[in-house]
Amino acid sequence: ATTTAAAAAAASSTKQQSDPLNIDNYEDVQPMWKEMESRVTRRRSLTLEERGGLSGRRNVRKSEEDMWLEAGVYEDSDDESLKKE
Repeated sequence: ATTTAAAAAAASSTKQQSDPLNIDNYEDVQPMWKEMESRVTRRRSLTLEERGGLSGRRNVRKSEEDMWLEAGVYEDSDDESLKKE
């Protein structure tokens, strides 16, 4: 009986998380903003030693220009017809 109760509770918990919130005014989001703010302000920064000597942003995506540079798009062409005289 406890297994089915736990499964039902888990199913209802999942359903509650997947349903979108109905937000009609600014006051509806205040508790969520306060929770997020408290998580961010209480978070402790890692020291340089804890980060392994790395600093700055992580997982920065490459731009299209970076990919083009790696592919050699910006390299000088050896084609004589493209050179200006």
